[in-house]
Amino acid sequence: MKSYTDHAVTLFSAFKSALLRDYKLTGPPKLPPALERRIFETCSLENPEFCTVLVLVARRVQVWLDPILIATVCITQNFQSKRRDQLERFLVKLTNGKPAEYYAQHIKNLAILGGFFEKEGINRILAICTGVENLVVLAPARGFDFFENPQVVSEFQSFLFFQPHTPSPL
Repeated sequence: MKSYTDHAVTLFSAFKSALLRDYKLTGPPKLPPALERRIFETCSLENPEFCTVLVLVARRVQVWLDPILIATVCITQNFQSKRRDQLERFLVKLTNGKPAEYYAQHIKNLAILGGFFEKEGINRILAICTGVENLVVLAPARGFDFFENPQVVSEFQSFLFFQPHTPSPL
């Protein structure tokens, strides 16, 4: 069974072959930019699994679809995970890529799932992603800076904080 990415690449290749066979592709795009953008955005919103392939079409498409790609971020970690640096890798992306304001504006849904993350890393992510509307955190609740600012917590549309049960010492 083909993965979504393989399926998207196959569809894109077939579409490209048909176009090359029937039309000579030279020069700028033939569709108005606003219509072209709407087509790509609609496709990526309705089929998010194709979004990572669609951004490879052209630089302008990557610029249009990047906000859709980062609107929802889920960082996970568990005992079986081979990569235990998900939080750190995400922090590197937030601090070494685009300006922090870009992420504050575009990351709307954030899930941090894993009781093994350091609270300092989570605090840094939440300090950068100030535009988050829906937040899910599965981690011990003590020591998070955003609890100190009630205005930040009141701006969430939905907020779920689950503290894993840790047995108390006897």
